[in-house]
Amino acid sequence: MRRLSIGFIVGLLVLLLTAELALAGENGEGPFIREYPGLSLQQHILGPVCLSLPASPLDLNCNPAFLAREEKHQVRLNLIASDQLPAVNDYREKLAANDSIGIVNKVLDQREPVMARASAGLWYQQNWWALGWVPFRGGFASSTRNPSYPSIAADIYKESELFGKVGLLTADDPNLQIGFQLRYVERTFFSRQFDLLDAVGDPAKLNIDRQRVLYLEPGLSYSFDSNPWDSMIAATLTQAAVFQDGKKSSFYPVLDLGFSTSPPFAGRKLRTSTHYTNHPDITDLFSRFRWAAIYDFANAAAATLTIGRSTAGIAVNGHVDSLVLGLGWKTEEVILDQWQAARVSTILFECGLVF
Repeated sequence: MRRLSIGFIVGLLVLLLTAELALAGENGEGPFIREYPGLSLQQHILGPVCLSLPASPLDLNCNPAFLAREEKHQVRLNLIASDQLPAVNDYREKLAANDSIGIVNKVLDQREPVMARASAGLWYQQNWWALGWVPFRGGFASSTRNPSYPSIAADIYKESELFGKVGLLTADDPNLQIGFQLRYVERTFFSRQFDLLDAVGDPAKLNIDRQRVLYLEPGLSYSFDSNPWDSMIAATLTQAAVFQDGKKSSFYPVLDLGFSTSPPFAGRKLRTSTHYTNHPDITDLFSRFRWAAIYDFANAAAATLTIGRSTAGIAVNGHVDSLVLGLGWKTEEVILDQWQAARVSTILFECGLVF
């Protein structure tokens, strides 16, 4: 049941890549480039690079194809928060109350560009498959220009998610693995760029939107076992919606590609990946490339590093018995408008339980 033919895989990927063009929606209006949603501190630091870099023992793989060879039984409860957690919670309450005026007033009070995220998640992995629930994931990015005639850019959201993922071996080539993830997301969001005085004359510009989306996200990986560096290539298609209800999705499906290695020195505890994402909101070609590394300390802790033109981050997390703790730092670009961008740094905290 875990083995599929390569012909079936190729046909399915062609169908999904065709759907990528058919289901593409409009670009997001706000300044937040929404990348692959993270469940853990490691995933938050890596961003989309987690799709091409196998996770640490504590974590769940982003690319479902990586599950095909795993032998892991794990239950994990995880909380992630930035140093802007009170602001995230305040925006969550305003979204729940449909208080768009309150959102605008809060953005006006923030003179500098800001960005923050927070999430809570629970997942269970049984070898080659996993199920999970994210009761809350939220974040915001906002900026205000020209205080005398305010121009506001804001992207604020809260969402919940159910997901399941499987990794399968292929019958024709044991080095080729394929995986699938289904994600059902209910999202409330406020994503706008507008002049404040224009919005006063047209309150419809301040609507808070809602949507329900079901994503089918395939991934594959190919391992070069004969290579002493354990090289591997990986590809995923994310944000490919097969069902939408409510506000039309503002996100294109995204194709991610990566090449990872595990060098023979240092006990193969170091893994690196060079990654490319075709995210349509990242218009600068060099910003689409990133390099990342994970170093595992005896399956009890891990250090994670990401470097890119538009983002960088570093984190350390680990566990003592069942308690998981982590601390990280990340800097990212906030797109203010089509001409300007600003860099924002945040501190991230992780707390959880693993069994």
